[in-house]
Amino acid sequence: MSDFGAIIKFKKNDEEMSEENIDSIKSALKTVINSEEYPSNIYEGNFANVIAWEDNTYASIITEYYDGEDAEEIREFAEEDDLQDCNRIVSSLTSILGSVYELSTSFEDW
Repeated sequence: MSDFGAIIKFKKNDEEMSEENIDSIKSALKTVINSEEYPSNIYEGNFANVIAWEDNTYASIITEYYDGEDAEEIREFAEEDDLQDCNRIVSSLTSILGSVYELSTSFEDW
């Protein structure tokens, strides 16, 4: 197993993302996450980095866990809770960003 966690993916209706798009996503993420109450494992050091993911898709790592002897136990409780938090964030992001982006959440290994 490798590192894992919850992510939010952003895709711009089959167009390439510009730096301006990525900056607007970062700004919206900061606004949403800093204005609402989220668990302490969601912090700016992770979510503020919007990175290229796959096929013109970018991602923000919302939570990140590391491989270790407790990894399976952490995964059991974290996946459901973290995805619920991600869905709340996506709901708020949609009201800020509009329908310009396709947003999705997932819990993945990397």
